[in-house]
Amino acid sequence: MKIFLWFVGIVALLVVGAGVFIAMNLGDLVKTQVETLGSQALQTKVSVDAIDFSASDASAEIRGLSVANPPGYSSDNALGFSNFKVAVSPEQTSGEVVVLRQVLIKGAHVGLEFQGLDIRKNSNLQKLLDNLNQTAGETPSGDATDDEAAVKVIIDQLDFTGAKATVRSDLLGQIEIDVPNILLRDIGRRENGVVAGEAIRQLMEPLLKVLAGEVAKKSTGVDVDQLKDQAESELKRKFGDSLKKLVN
Repeated sequence: MKIFLWFVGIVALLVVGAGVFIAMNLGDLVKTQVETLGSQALQTKVSVDAIDFSASDASAEIRGLSVANPPGYSSDNALGFSNFKVAVSPEQTSGEVVVLRQVLIKGAHVGLEFQGLDIRKNSNLQKLLDNLNQTAGETPSGDATDDEAAVKVIIDQLDFTGAKATVRSDLLGQIEIDVPNILLRDIGRRENGVVAGEAIRQLMEPLLKVLAGEVAKKSTGVDVDQLKDQAESELKRKFGDSLKKLVN
């Protein structure tokens, strides 16, 4: 009997110890998952400084979340989030669907890069969106599809506020923009949950739309033909200089 009680005591200590370990390292575990899955979905590097959890109000704060530019663009980040908070609804959350009462993204920085006049065709953000759509359309080997295998999410309210954008364009140069606030409700509610990639897409689409509108305002009154001629002349000059260096 004493041996049995001793065994139960050891098991209890191990269980408690494991629980403490998981609680202390949950942020690191989720951080790794966000970076790994985010990088796979967007096909570029996603980094997180830290994730802090609060059990008292079932919330989490993601600190230093950044999304690198896709290949072919500058070495700067496409997206940077210094204040990213999520609040979970535990009573509605199950093993298949995570319900978020609110996602608050405040003071984000957007680095928009594009050529020409249409940011929907030649921009870094559109490339990230295309990568996301491509990844979401792929089905892994096995019996389950992405939608069946992945945990889904419902977001009751998403607030994207106070964001700034640095816009770099071959025709417009560099301009700074205050991004209009975006408020989204009931993401995935009708479908009883959507995969994370689809939730991100539902934010990226209106973000591109409002950025296109702000860029159009900034370019009002700009002589586009003159800018095109200047860009063409600059391109020819650079090509000529490179050719001279090659010949010499």
